Amino acid sequence: MLDAVLAKPAETAVVNGAVCSEELEAKLKNCIVSMNEEYPANKFLFSVDDVPVITMADLHTIGAKQKGGKTSLIQVFLAAAASGQWHHVKCLVSNLSVLYVDTEMKKVDTQQLGAKVSVMAGMDVLPENIHLVNFRPLSANEMVMGIRYFAQLYQADIIIVDGIVDLCYDFNDVKASQELVIGFLMKFAEEQQCAIINVLHTNKTDGYTELRGHLGAFFEQKGSTVIKCEKDDDNNIVTVKFPTHRYAPVPEFHFTFDENGIPVCADEMYQNIQMEKQRSAEQIRAEEKRKVYEERKAMVLDVIKAHGGKVERKALLEEMMARLNKRKSTVSNLLKALKADDVVTEDNSLISIVEQ
Repeated sequence: MLDAVLAKPAETAVVNGAVCSEELEAKLKNCIVSMNEEYPANKFLFSVDDVPVITMADLHTIGAKQKGGKTSLIQVFLAAAASGQWHHVKCLVSNLSVLYVDTEMKKVDTQQLGAKVSVMAGMDVLPENIHLVNFRPLSANEMVMGIRYFAQLYQADIIIVDGIVDLCYDFNDVKASQELVIGFLMKFAEEQQCAIINVLHTNKTDGYTELRGHLGAFFEQKGSTVIKCEKDDDNNIVTVKFPTHRYAPVPEFHFTFDENGIPVCADEMYQNIQMEKQRSAEQIRAEEKRKVYEERKAMVLDVIKAHGGKVERKALLEEMMARLNKRKSTVSNLLKALKADDVVTEDNSLISIVEQ
């Protein structure tokens, strides 16, 4: 590959000692950024709580573990594109042309996804600007050609590839991943002037949420937005986070599922659960603190009893410091707490057990 790049073309131009073809020279000159020229501003397709997200001509990625809510989040974006807004997510472009590419499920499953989106959007059927295609029977090369074909057919503003790994022969191979991300997706997004959202699994290891393989690494590096879904299996709530967004911090939001498996907003449920978890944690901390206090109280009373019911404060402090391996201030605070609880009382620098 490098030899081919360095080989002298048939028709060449010499510019400041550098030899290149006239075609390449024209391309290179087009790479110059002028501070006097007015370039088109970034066009955002959606917003989350009024923060613009998903720019045209860029790559974006949704990542989660298996069954972690990736496809359900796609339904959220599709519902917003269909109706204008779905709770936190608003579509900023009227009649947005959306191409949804399913590489994994059967046609009936893709159809059911569309039906769920209709319900979420409050419609009987999907509007004509939402286009669903199923590429499950195709090879990786055929899928690439299919994306080109349907994107141009529908003049897609946004392409969502649910199962982008199926377009890559080996997501752990650097060259294969680079060719897909840089060689095709980035170039096509620029050529088509559309946004491309790719859906990819994250690593399976608990607590490790990077996108999988070299393919995921390229999406992390080259993408404008990375969206992560984190599903809590205990309460079936999916938290949507935006750990990578090129332009501004994006607030997280939450959804769960109704009895038909359709995503519904779960912010209030999530907040209630978090408050309950906080209360439970505070109760646990209070119980643990009380347990430690009772153990130390018993220890103090044991020392006093060993001294015949009375002991000088200094001696008690020193013995308790040795037993607990704590500083003087900690033991002094313990004795003050015991006194406040009427467990022991101070009398002429002596400590004695309170008679019940």
